[in-house]
Amino acid sequence: MAYSALTQPHTFMAGYSAIPLRLNSTSVETSDKFKYLTSIAYSGVTVSAATSVGIGAYTYAKLFTTTAHGYSQGDKILFADEVYGGYYNIVSITSPTSFAINLVLGSPFTGTSKTYLGIPYTMPPDYPDGEAKLDLSNTLKDFVTENLQDVNEIYSGHNTKFNFDIFCGEEKSYVFEFEDNAPSGFGGYVGFYNTTLVEADIENIPFEIGDTIIIEQDVVSWNYNTTYGNGVGSTSGYLVLSSTTLHHNFSVGQPITITGQITNPNWNGTAVVLSVPSDPKYWMTTSVPLVPTGATTNDAGVVMGVPKPTYNTTATITDILYNISLGVVIVTNVQNAGASLPISGTIKLADDTQFKTYDDLVLSGFSIYNAKIEKKDFGFVTTQFDKYIIKNRAASLNNISTILSGSTKYRIETSTKSWLLNHCENSGFGSDVKFTWYNGNTVLGNTVLHNVSSNQQDYYFPVGIDQVLASANKIETGATLSSIYNTIDNYSVVAIETSGKTSALTNAIWFELNEDCSRFELFHLMWKDSKGSWISYPFKYVSENKMEVERKDYYKQEGTWNTTNNTFGYDSFDRGQKSFFVRSREKYTINSGWVEPFENNLMKDLMSSPSVYVQLPDNTLVGCVIENKDIKFGKLHQDYIWNYTFNISVSHNENRF
Repeated sequence: MAYSALTQPHTFMAGYSAIPLRLNSTSVETSDKFKYLTSIAYSGVTVSAATSVGIGAYTYAKLFTTTAHGYSQGDKILFADEVYGGYYNIVSITSPTSFAINLVLGSPFTGTSKTYLGIPYTMPPDYPDGEAKLDLSNTLKDFVTENLQDVNEIYSGHNTKFNFDIFCGEEKSYVFEFEDNAPSGFGGYVGFYNTTLVEADIENIPFEIGDTIIIEQDVVSWNYNTTYGNGVGSTSGYLVLSSTTLHHNFSVGQPITITGQITNPNWNGTAVVLSVPSDPKYWMTTSVPLVPTGATTNDAGVVMGVPKPTYNTTATITDILYNISLGVVIVTNVQNAGASLPISGTIKLADDTQFKTYDDLVLSGFSIYNAKIEKKDFGFVTTQFDKYIIKNRAASLNNISTILSGSTKYRIETSTKSWLLNHCENSGFGSDVKFTWYNGNTVLGNTVLHNVSSNQQDYYFPVGIDQVLASANKIETGATLSSIYNTIDNYSVVAIETSGKTSALTNAIWFELNEDCSRFELFHLMWKDSKGSWISYPFKYVSENKMEVERKDYYKQEGTWNTTNNTFGYDSFDRGQKSFFVRSREKYTINSGWVEPFENNLMKDLMSSPSVYVQLPDNTLVGCVIENKDIKFGKLHQDYIWNYTFNISVSHNENRF
C-alpha cells in the first residue's frame, strides 16, 4: 500500500482561511468499501503502561501517562497504539497521570504509545481519481478566538493559536488477492498464494486462523473466431465454437457465457460445455441447439466463465504461512481438486468486517492562528502567514501579527486602547516589547514592557500611551514616560528578546499622535484585524447619540374598587395602557474626519471584521455592531481625501420591567 498527502497544510496557517488536505491511497483500487479516516489530533501525552481495572460491574483499561494528561471524563481520545489503535471514550479520571477507557486488554501492553484528543473525519474516495479532499478550517477555526482583555499589561493569547497533528488512515474490507491455488495442496487441502508478498507481510494481513472466508475466483475469457454446426456423436445438433490460435481452459460440464453472435443472436447467453478435444483445446461443443439447423457463421466473440477446479465457496482458514516458492499462502479446509491453469481471485471475510487503521500516515507540527488570508494572497500551499511568526532570523523577516506594517505612521490618541499580537516560535524568545518615543526625529526615551503572563509564545501587548503609562511591568531607559508624556508626537514598537536584550526581532510598527483639533467628543472604533490584533481608529469629529427603544404594552382594567363601602370609582392618575417590558439600546453616528489614502485599508478591514468595539469618551469599551452595509472608497484624483461616517449600535440591551 502507498499512502500519501498530495497537498497538506503549511506549518503556519490562518484559521479563518482554507486549510487544505488532499490524500491518496493505492488501497482504493484493491479494497472493498474503502474510506479515508482522518483525525485532527492534539494534546498528546505518552502512555507508559496499561492495566485492567474494574469500575462498577465493568472491566476497562487503565492507562498511565508520563506527564499530566489534562483530559476530562467523557473525552474521546485517539489511542495511537499498534495493537489497540483506535478511538475510545474516557470513562474515569483516576489521577492527573492516569485514566480509564472503554477498552478490554486482550494481551499484555508493552512499550510506549501516545493518546490524543481527536476529531475524526470519515470520507469516501472521490471518483474517478480515488482521492480524498478536505478543508480543515471548518473545524479548526473554532479553536482560535478573540481572547480580549481590557488590561494594561501583556496578557496571554493562548486562544489565538492551536497546535495539532494529522493522523491519516483508512477503513476497508480487507481483500487477499491470490494468483492461483497451490498445485499440490497442503495435506490434501487447497491453499491460495500470492508470490508478490514476503514473510513480513503476514503481519499486515488481518485474517486469523479460524476465520470464515469467501473465495471468489476471477472470471476468465476465451476469444473464438468462428461458429459452425453439428458437434460429433452425442453432441450432434449443438453449437461448436472454435479458435484458430487460442487454447481455452474450459472442461466438460463447465458453465459458460457466450457473447458476440450477431447473425444468430439467440446463440448468445448462458450454456454448458458438452465436449472438448483432448489436446490442444482449440474448440468446444456447447449446449446451445443449432437453430437454424446446420448454420455456420464467421461471427467472432468471447466465452466467459470460471474453469475447473472451481473453488467459489465459503471456507475456513486453517493456516497462514510463507513458502519460499509461493510467497504468502492462505490454507483452507477445502479439499484440493487438482491442478489447473492459473486462476486468480480474491479472499475476504464472510461477515464483511471493516478493518480500520489510523496512522498509515502521520503529518505533524502544524499551527493555526486567529487570522485570515485574502483569497488573492492564498497560494497552492500557502506560506503567507509565515512572516507573522517571530523566528530566529533577521528582524526584517519577522512581523508583529497585525495588518499595520511598514514605515507608515498610523494615527493614534494618547487615550487610545489597542492591543497588538505576537506569535513566537519558541518559548522565551521575543517575549518583551520595546517602545521608542520621539519628538520629530529626536529620541526622547525607551520603555520596555515585560511579559509576566503565563504564555511566552502567544501574547497581546497594549500600545496606547496611557496604557503603557499605567503598566506596572515596564522598564524605562532615558527619560521616563511620565516626564515626556506631553512632548511625544510619534513612536515605534518592536518585539525584543528577554533577559535585558534590546535588539529588535521584528519590523517596527509606527504611530503618530493625531494633532487635528476638534471640539467634539472623542470616540474610537476598535476591531479584531485580519491578523488577530486589536487595532483602533479615532473618530473625533461630529457625532450623534440616539436611543432605540422597544416596548411591550398591555391594557389593565380601569377604575378602583372600594371594599370598605362597596363603591367603584375612577382616579385621575389611573392608568389603562401600561408598559410591562421596555428594552433600550444606544446608537451612535461617528465621523472620522479627513482620512489619508493608506487608511482606506484600515476601513476595509474594519468593515469585514466580526468583532468590533467602541471606546466611548469616558474610555469604556463597549461591544458594538456596524450598521453600514457598504462604504464607498474613492480612487480618483479629485477624491484623494475622504472621510467616513459609521452608524453603530451597542451589541447589548438595557432591560427595564
